[in-house]
Amino acid sequence: LNRSVKHGLEHKNAREVYIAYHQALQYAISQVACQYQTGLLIDVHGQSRLPDVVWRGTRKGTTMGGLVDQFGWEPIEGKLSLMHSFEEFGYPIHPKGIDASEAPFTGGFITGTYGYPYGLNAIQLEYGYSFRASKEIYLKTAQDTANAILKFHNRYLMKKLDCVTDVENRELPHQTN
Repeated sequence: LNRSVKHGLEHKNAREVYIAYHQALQYAISQVACQYQTGLLIDVHGQSRLPDVVWRGTRKGTTMGGLVDQFGWEPIEGKLSLMHSFEEFGYPIHPKGIDASEAPFTGGFITGTYGYPYGLNAIQLEYGYSFRASKEIYLKTAQDTANAILKFHNRYLMKKLDCVTDVENRELPHQTN
C-alpha cells in the first residue's frame, strides 16, 4: 500500500484493497484539512537496519513544509518536536541536524504523495525492531509515541484561542424572533 499503483499491486486481487485504502486515506486527509486547516500525517513503519533507533523521513523537511514555513526547523528537531520527545523518552533517533541525511528512509510513497505541499504535513517514522520486539515493549513504544504526538499537537497543531479565554463551552439560550 506504500507504493504507487504501478508498483504496489503484485497480485491481481490487490487492486481493490489498494484503491479502497488510498480512497479512505484521501478522505481522512480532506476531512482534517477541511476542519482544522492543518494536521500531521504519520506514516509508521518498522526497520531492522538500526534496531535501536527511531528514524524520521521528511524528504529533507519538504513534507513538513507547511509547519516549517511557520516555525522553521523546530517542528522537525526542536524541543517540542516528535523526534526530541523520542529522545526524552530514551529512544535514539536518526538523523540529527538539518543537513543530516535521512537515507534510506527519506519518506516513502505515502509521505511524498500525501505530505506537504499536496496534503497535510507528513513524517515517516521507522521504528527499530527493538521497540516492537515484544508485546510489553510494543505497548510502551505506542504509549510514548502517543505522548510525543500530544506534545507536538499542543505546540504546532492546536488552534490557539487566547483571545476568548473567558468563554465557557455552553449552549447559547434559544433566541426568539
